[in-house]
Amino acid sequence: MSYRIIPSVNPLLLDEQDRVKCILGVSLNNKSIYDKHFEMIFRWVSQNFGNCKFVIGDYINRITEMIFNDKDEEQAIADSLLIGDEVYNCMTRAIPPEFKNKFDIIRWKDLFDFYPEINEEINNIKYLYDHDDSVNRELTQTATQFIQKSLSKDNSLSLSLNQAIEKSKEYLFEEMAVFSVLIKHGYRVQLYPGTQLKILKSFANGTLKEFNTSLTKGIYIDLNIKKR
Repeated sequence: MSYRIIPSVNPLLLDEQDRVKCILGVSLNNKSIYDKHFEMIFRWVSQNFGNCKFVIGDYINRITEMIFNDKDEEQAIADSLLIGDEVYNCMTRAIPPEFKNKFDIIRWKDLFDFYPEINEEINNIKYLYDHDDSVNRELTQTATQFIQKSLSKDNSLSLSLNQAIEKSKEYLFEEMAVFSVLIKHGYRVQLYPGTQLKILKSFANGTLKEFNTSLTKGIYIDLNIKKR
């Protein structure tokens, strides 16, 4: 059986300058992306962009482990990084040698060393959440829907429902801060195999354009993988 990628771009405009470089987020919870479909995704990215950073969301996955798998932070970090090792090795083997200089594979924790301003940006995102009803509403809705969707797939919570939602918000604060900083450093185009956060598209499409965050300058592309 064969598959194809159908991109969905927010906002719709993508010019040649935007095709110079991009980042692609890799979730630990979607094994087909870095295993079954990675070769196809890599081929599509190499045909459409000159340079790309593949960002493995391993360290941030600690929050998910704490929500659903009853782990303290130390164990959640250790287990997430172990899976990250597997993802990193899998992706490294899949990228042809001639593309090694054009396509970097980066671990989530390394981004905090490369870009120390991420911690400041987390506080900036939290400020927006605390002081604007529209940001608060969208983030709360996104965090709640994530928990509800996970529970519908027979996952169980290690925390109370309210605690789980608050942890999910922490995940969003960190994720959005990392994306914002990467945009500041020229990586406007953000690819994701699946559906990007609704709030990112709200920033991109001008709904939340008045806020002081680089997220308003991002171009967010959903990579929808469909059977032929």
